[in-house]
Amino acid sequence: MEHDEAIAGLREAFQTIGKRFTSQRRRIWELFAAHPAGLTISEAAEGVRDGGIGHTTVYRTVKELTELGYLQWVHDRDGEHRYIAGRGGHSHPLVCRGCGRVLLIDCQGMSTLHKLIAVQTGFIVDGHHLEVFGTCPDCQARRG
Repeated sequence: MEHDEAIAGLREAFQTIGKRFTSQRRRIWELFAAHPAGLTISEAAEGVRDGGIGHTTVYRTVKELTELGYLQWVHDRDGEHRYIAGRGGHSHPLVCRGCGRVLLIDCQGMSTLHKLIAVQTGFIVDGHHLEVFGTCPDCQARRG
């Protein structure tokens, strides 16, 4: 059911920006959703190439999905951007340094951090990108 809810949310999100949620956009999002460690744009383009979807379409769709909150980027071990499928809205990636698996977590209290930064620096914070790194339970068990 979660997949169906995500698809319905995506349809609605694209409608709010005046665009259709096409079968190509759906296929691209589903490819990312099937890869919990995320994909680079090149990997995604390779993954949908057999369906006649070009690199430019993948790039534009990734940009749209990111702006809508349905994809988030993280840095992989080589510093390259990988994109992780989410459920829309704001969350933060928790990245395993061992296997690269990513969980998206909701972080409450970020407005408190924004206020603290404003008090300490004079900046008015209007956004942020936060990545949290660690070791997942599976990798911890393997280290044993």
